Amino acid sequence: MSIQPIRAPRLHERIAQEIAQLIVAGTFKPGTRLPAERQLAQSLKVSRSSLREALSALELRGLLEIRLGSGAYVRRRATGPVPGRSADEAADGCGTPAEAAAESELSPFDVLRARRIVEPEAAALAARQATPA
Repeated sequence: MSIQPIRAPRLHERIAQEIAQLIVAGTFKPGTRLPAERQLAQSLKVSRSSLREALSALELRGLLEIRLGSGAYVRRRATGPVPGRSADEAADGCGTPAEAAAESELSPFDVLRARRIVEPEAAALAARQATPA
């Protein structure tokens, strides 16, 4: 008998899920700006750093657009996996894109690590294949 560890979602994942649910519920409508970071962190009773990581995760998943100096805006059209549904169900178009952001297993840092591996190789390949045209 092997004992499996219990995986509790990280705090930023729970924050991202909560914000995604607020968007799905219509509290934050597409095209609107989220409350200021300080206000949102106080409302959710979380640290600003955890909130920032959650907002970054939602941006990477296509749910939010973060504009430097302006704030976070709900994207008009989001993309990503749908929580609580299999990949086949998501491919069938079940659920909304806003629901998709809540359950991804990837953090923004996971995506950045993958990009650091793939992008230099892609650039090197492009450089080797380049022609004067």
